[in-house]
Amino acid sequence: MSPSQRFCFAVLILVVAMLACANQVTPASIPPTTAIAATTAAPANISSVQSVVPAIRGTSSATLAPEPTTTINTSELKSGMDTLMTSFMQKNLIGACSIAVVYPDAVDVKLNTLLFNYGTISKDSKTPVDSSTEYEIGSVTKLFTADLLAWDVQNGKMQLDDPVQKYLPSTVNIPTFNGQAITLRQLATHTSGLPKNPEGGEGTLRVSRVDGVLTEGYYTDDDVFNFLDTYKLTRAPGSEYEYSNLGFSLLGIAEEQDGNASYEDLVAKELTEVLGMQDTRVALLPEQRINLAQGYYASSNKQAVPYAQSGGYLGGGGLRSTIQDMAIYLAANIEPDQTKLAAVLQMAQQKQSDQGLSSNATMGLGWQIVNPGTAREQLTKDGSTAGFNSYITFSRIHRTGFVMLCNSINVTTELVPQIYKLLHEGETPVNSSE
Repeated sequence: MSPSQRFCFAVLILVVAMLACANQVTPASIPPTTAIAATTAAPANISSVQSVVPAIRGTSSATLAPEPTTTINTSELKSGMDTLMTSFMQKNLIGACSIAVVYPDAVDVKLNTLLFNYGTISKDSKTPVDSSTEYEIGSVTKLFTADLLAWDVQNGKMQLDDPVQKYLPSTVNIPTFNGQAITLRQLATHTSGLPKNPEGGEGTLRVSRVDGVLTEGYYTDDDVFNFLDTYKLTRAPGSEYEYSNLGFSLLGIAEEQDGNASYEDLVAKELTEVLGMQDTRVALLPEQRINLAQGYYASSNKQAVPYAQSGGYLGGGGLRSTIQDMAIYLAANIEPDQTKLAAVLQMAQQKQSDQGLSSNATMGLGWQIVNPGTAREQLTKDGSTAGFNSYITFSRIHRTGFVMLCNSINVTTELVPQIYKLLHEGETPVNSSE
């Protein structure tokens, strides 16, 4: 059996397994935080909660693959995830992780969500992680920045090939290369020619003191503009892929300037409130802040500094969210035509550049498209801050995907391939960031 066939077959097995589990309870009758089963085999500092919740209904069964002839024991699926996460978190001293799997129901053609939560919100806390636990999602924020661009294009406020200079104050000088200007499309596909970060474009985001608190990634708009004023492009915009937090942050600033509103307010008004994502914000409300997990440095296992809640770098990584909200976002992207943002989400998923992180990848707006146009196609995005890792991926063909949020860095490289193996037994798509 070819890798592609094994992937398709494994996905179908997963669907049947989850449906068998879901048949124990009627999904429509279960609120999002109701637990169906809890792990008893996990150690005291690890908890696992699964819940099945209704998501977005489809309109036909035409996209569903044939029903597999082999089924697996549903307890083995849950046991496999629990075993994987217990071992991984103990080995790597990870305190908290949440995972959402979205999959199609072959019976009545709706998407369902399976949620897993492990650990406590900090290593000093006994409060268990649940679906309302807040995590910094890092560069997964870039997907929302890209969606804002798509929203502006769909509503006639911007055009993808407009120069970003058009949406910035006249006093700001964006670098050009032989007269070629950087466009909005190039910012959203990491092909602008801008470096990863300021300070020469190398290394991690700077840490500075903001209102008395050490904070990662705080740059004012003027910090960004001053750097760009003296930066010299080394190649033509659009000619090469280079991952750029700076580029996406500049895109977020342009969106703020054009929308005459803060980045957070634009995301809320045009995206998250429309989708029903009530707990996805830059600056958490007091009632949300008590649910924020503590991030940790992987190298020292010490408490990490938080990501900036203001400034000019929000579009590159400033959002916090919960696994419940991110499951909603994943389901919306799997079936965008079932949302009020269909044209926006579909536009972001379309190929916008032939350049990508590898030879088998291209770029949508924010999304890395791996193995495009094949049965193994996956859309992916990963993210990290000083103390958190995130990852989101899905298959449009199989209408299946997962999201992972953890309160430590360097998690994606090791954990994501194991989740792929558990769920799909297929190849792991490349990450979209460094």
